[in-house]
Amino acid sequence: MLAIKKYFAVWLLLGFTALFAEDLMQVSFPENVGIKVPVGWAAEYRQTPIVFILYAPVDGSAFRTNANLVIEPLPRTMTPAEYIGIALQSLKNLYSDLTVLENADGSLLIERPHNGAAIKQLIRVYIKSKKAYVLTFTAGAEQYGDYADTFSSIIKTFKY
Repeated sequence: MLAIKKYFAVWLLLGFTALFAEDLMQVSFPENVGIKVPVGWAAEYRQTPIVFILYAPVDGSAFRTNANLVIEPLPRTMTPAEYIGIALQSLKNLYSDLTVLENADGSLLIERPHNGAAIKQLIRVYIKSKKAYVLTFTAGAEQYGDYADTFSSIIKTFKY
């Protein structure tokens, strides 16, 4: 019941803020993280490790574009590049058809299959106090270009 109340509170906040916002609206979550979300996107609070999922408006494509944040405790201090190296190896073990499109500066762009269709995922990693804050943006491979600027705008607003 508490989860439903939190979801409703975030939904209400987004709906109310959308009335007065132009482009992006601020959303804060209990884990001391905040992010600005484009008007029209929905935000859903979750318990750790997934803190939130952001959903783009339904656009008629087979895959609904989304973003999520996972907070992961780390066994030791590491750089975002080290974390991505470890994560990439795990992803390659899970998805034999994975293609790395970009890998630089704590950011990874991959393409992989999902339910018979190709998706692209931008994974952005931040490290603070032996915790990894992993933002993942996912869109259908054909729609990714339509959302790339939106993803960049959201990344610039992330506070942790």
